[in-house]
Parts: sequence; C-alpha cells; structure tokens
Amino acid sequence: MGRNQTQALRFLGSNLSSISSKSHGEPNWFVPAATIDAADLLNVPNRATIAAAIGVSSIHSTVSPSAGVQANASPPQEVQAVRNYIAHRGRNAAKRIDSLMIAHGASNVLELLDSPAAGGIRLFESWIYDLLDMANFATR
Repeated sequence: MGRNQTQALRFLGSNLSSISSKSHGEPNWFVPAATIDAADLLNVPNRATIAAAIGVSSIHSTVSPSAGVQANASPPQEVQAVRNYIAHRGRNAAKRIDSLMIAHGASNVLELLDSPAAGGIRLFESWIYDLLDMANFATR
C-alpha cells in the first residue's frame, strides 16, 4: 500500500511494538535493525535490498593504531555517537564515544574523526563513503 511520509510515520507510530529500537514515536533510524523492521512493517517492495544494504556491519575496514584492522560496527551508529557527544555532552553520550575513541587510539573527538582508515583516508571520510555505499545499494 502506498503511503506518503505522514501516513507512513503515523502507521509506524501505531505499530511501534514491532520495531526493535524506537524513541519519541518513531524507529531509531540510525539503528539498522529498526530501519529494517520499519521497512518490513511498511511492506516496502525492495525491503530485502534495503535490509542487505543497511544491515551490513561494515563496507570498509578501519585501521586503528591501537587495535589494528577492524570492521566499523555500524557507520550510522558511530556517526550518531559522535553527534550525540557534540550535541549533548552527557555522561551516556561520553560513554558511547569512549569505546570508539579507545578503538581508534584517539584522545578527543577531533582525533577520532581524523584517525586513519583503510585506503589512506580518515575515519570521517570512511563513514561518508560507507553511508553513500549503503544508500546506493539500498536503492538498487
């Protein structure tokens, strides 16, 4: 069934029990599982393609000085952690970003964003490429 944005959000809001991660009456869009749940619930025709694209834990590997080569946990969740730390500066936001900084050998957010990633690029650039790849794959 075709829905516009308002109708889709209203439908999701009335069926939140089927969404694995939610907040303020909507799925937590930065959590891949919640987005996949929403696509399933809305019966989006290309939901399998979307799920495959955004459910990937990593498209690029990240090179960490302290931990060697590792996979990015989830670019949307990592970006959200940085965003929340900058926007809120709360204890929970700091806890979430601490693990990222430790994994990348960074002592502050700027070092984290500038930390090396695979292919000689920086972590922030890696996230951009990962998100672009996810969007590209999801819309095929």
